[in-house]
Amino acid sequence: MPRSANGLIDWDDIQAWDADAAATALATLARTGTVTAPVYDISRNAAVNTITVDATAATAIAAEGIFATHMLDACEARGLPTVAIWLDRGRWVTWWRRLQRDVRQHRKPLGVLWRRGLVLCRAEPALRQAAIAAGFQPMTMRRAQALLRQIL
Repeated sequence: MPRSANGLIDWDDIQAWDADAAATALATLARTGTVTAPVYDISRNAAVNTITVDATAATAIAAEGIFATHMLDACEARGLPTVAIWLDRGRWVTWWRRLQRDVRQHRKPLGVLWRRGLVLCRAEPALRQAAIAAGFQPMTMRRAQALLRQIL
């Protein structure tokens, strides 16, 4: 697993992600309506269980997260219909929301979360630019919700 400068596993590094397994799971979920997925405990740096995701009643599946921008090609290669959206929020809003979530979930010690959040906050303009170059459409949450309601 990749390590950050302080020696901790760097869950924000793309090498910590198995994009092929994630795309295969999404394709299975789209085709069959269910998939078994790992449950991670980031504070323990490990997969600790599995869960069956049941989307049999769903009309759409949303995949989001820090590595979502790396999934577009893999999903399209598997024939999955996609709408690639970059939610355009202020990076400080994203930083605050991420910090609140990570503290609430006890993901790491507060100092680690604070530093990690600031690194991601500083990187966000470049991440946004890369996402747009990869085919993602920047839009507000309101616009994204309206688009998805229109599609569904």
